[in-house]
Parts: sequence; structure tokens; C-alpha cells
Amino acid sequence: LKGDLYTPTTPAAAPAILVAIHMCTGHSSTVHGWFDSYADQQGFYIIAPDAGKQCFDASISRSGDKAAIVTMVNYLITNKNADKNRVFAAGMSSGGCMTNTLLAIYPDVFAGGSAMPGFPAGGWPAGDTTCTKCGSSPPSTDGKYWGDMARNVFSFTGTRPCSQQWVGG
Repeated sequence: LKGDLYTPTTPAAAPAILVAIHMCTGHSSTVHGWFDSYADQQGFYIIAPDAGKQCFDASISRSGDKAAIVTMVNYLITNKNADKNRVFAAGMSSGGCMTNTLLAIYPDVFAGGSAMPGFPAGGWPAGDTTCTKCGSSPPSTDGKYWGDMARNVFSFTGTRPCSQQWVGG
């Protein structure tokens, strides 16, 4: 997985990281402008991964696109003195699905995120990079069902990330 790094004009002493995730048919360049001016004002880094195909594989696992994004985050923490406690994700559509998946399966990495809109983690079919099943009805609307899916991927006892969901115009 490739991506772009936006470095603010003046990085903060211990800058936060925002992973800005594009929608299906978008590219890393699609998200430029979403948060760049805020990054310059507040001194945080923006990672903009590029699916390199139509959509991200936002299925519920700690591998593939998800692991690649975490590798990008870890690079900034290690090499740019970024704050490991202030890592966030934001995405639209496929990027919203990826945001929800990252928050659910990497609660040890992400402090929070915002999705507009996005399936819950586990709702994106494994290996689907074309959104062929985007209109499918979820198998359940029960919160425990979705929570169990995330807990089965990664056992975690700490505080889970904050999540903000946006739907509509």
C-alpha cells in the first residue's frame, strides 16, 4: 500500500497523526484539502493511503491494507516524534468503512476516528476491492454481534477509541 504524507508548515513538538482515507474510486490525492489547513494550524501529520485499486479492503483482520496503514503510523511515531496517543482516522465511504475497521481492530493504535458513512467493522466482505456487495444488508443489527467480531480479531482490555459516525448530506 502506498500513500502520501502531509507535513505541516510547523510540526508540533509531539504532533498528532491523522490518517485521511479516500472513498472508492478516489486516490490519496482526493483527501488533500480535507484537513491540510488544520494540520498547518495545529501542527499534525496527515497520512493519506492510496488503495491503488477501486476500494480499500476494509475486512476485519489485522493484515493487508490495515496492517500497511499501521506501518505508516508507526514510521511517524518512530522517525518524526509523533504522539502515539494521538493517532486518529477519518474517511468517507470506503474510507469510512476502513476507519471503523481500524478503530475496532487496532484499539492499541488509534485514539479515535470519524466515518462518513461506513459499515461497522466486519461488514465489509473480505477481499472486496470493488464494493460489489456495498448494498448488501448486514447479517445483524445487534451491537454485541459487531463487538464480538472485533474482539475475536484482537483481544484488548484498554480504553477503546472514540468513534464519530456521519450519515446523510
